[in-house]
Amino acid sequence: MKNSSEDWVWQVEYPDDSAKLLKQFNRKQQAKILKKIEELSPLQNPISHPQVIPLTESRLRGKFRMKFGDLRVIFSLNTQDRIIQIELIALRKESTYKKLGK
Repeated sequence: MKNSSEDWVWQVEYPDDSAKLLKQFNRKQQAKILKKIEELSPLQNPISHPQVIPLTESRLRGKFRMKFGDLRVIFSLNTQDRIIQIELIALRKESTYKKLGK
C-alpha cells in the first residue's frame, strides 16, 4: 500500500513564550519566519530541507538549525509523535547559541 503525503505531515509546536520570541521582529519578518518554519511540516524528513543542518556542539546534539539570511530557527524533533519543537528564533549573534540549554 502506498503512503499518502498526509502520513508524514509534522506538527509544529512553539514554546509557551513564542509571542516573546516573535515580538522582537517586525510583522513582515514575523510572516517570513512563520512561512519558513511551515516549509518543514509537509516534508517526510524535515532535516532534509536544504537550509537545515544539525548542531554538533555536544550540549546541542539532537537540535537543528534552519538559517535564512541573518535569522536562525533552532528546533528539535519528536520523531515518535512527528512534532517539530521550535526552541529559539533569533538573529545570528555570538550569543545566539548560548541562549540554548539554559
